[in-house]
Amino acid sequence: MKVPSATTKKAINKLNKCHKDMLHSVEALFAVYDPLVEKLQEWVRENNNSIHKAYLCMCIDIIMWKFIAVQKRVPFDGDLMDKMSDCDVEIARDKRFRDINIDSMVMPRVSSDDALSAFVYGKFITEIK
Repeated sequence: MKVPSATTKKAINKLNKCHKDMLHSVEALFAVYDPLVEKLQEWVRENNNSIHKAYLCMCIDIIMWKFIAVQKRVPFDGDLMDKMSDCDVEIARDKRFRDINIDSMVMPRVSSDDALSAFVYGKFITEIK
């Protein structure tokens, strides 16, 4: 068996470190799942008159949460978008969520399949009620 070169060993060490960092990041996403769902459920309830459905998805490939709220109406709802931005700021300021990334968006009324297609890299999709 051939002994790996110093360059190969460095590459292997970098890959191992990346894997550990990625695993830590995915663990951080799961660690905040329950409080994040509670926070988003609260926001959905507060905006129930404007929201048809809402989804939270873990995007493991890019290590982040994605939250999509589907409007009840097709026309763009700037007020709902402003409220989503306020929710994003609250999440960003909350110490429980400091180790995660979340991408939030408001979509006009579309079918559930179309809404879910926004989760291109999605795994672990949850409907938020």
